Amino acid sequence: MDTWLEVRACQNAAKELEYETVLRIPALAEAMKAVEKASLDMARKGGGMWDYSRKLEPRELDDMLSLFEWAQERDDDRSTARSVDLSYYGRCYTLTLFAFKSQ
Repeated sequence: MDTWLEVRACQNAAKELEYETVLRIPALAEAMKAVEKASLDMARKGGGMWDYSRKLEPRELDDMLSLFEWAQERDDDRSTARSVDLSYYGRCYTLTLFAFKSQ
């Protein structure tokens, strides 16, 4: 089953994403760098929506799972998703692990 990391802006986060955690997980570091750039680009253009998604390799998923221990879960016949809202350098981000189920 292919799993994707999705990142979007959010309004409020109760938990802080620590810089050391981002450094320890290369796929997360790449995602956070991309979303910081996207958010700056959108601010420069006067606002707007942005999101980021990236397919995760199995070893990258294993590295990422600890962030989603207390995640909200959605599960239906076609897909599964776990989401957490985290604050990182004063900004709120929703991180989602998303996967289509095999048919």
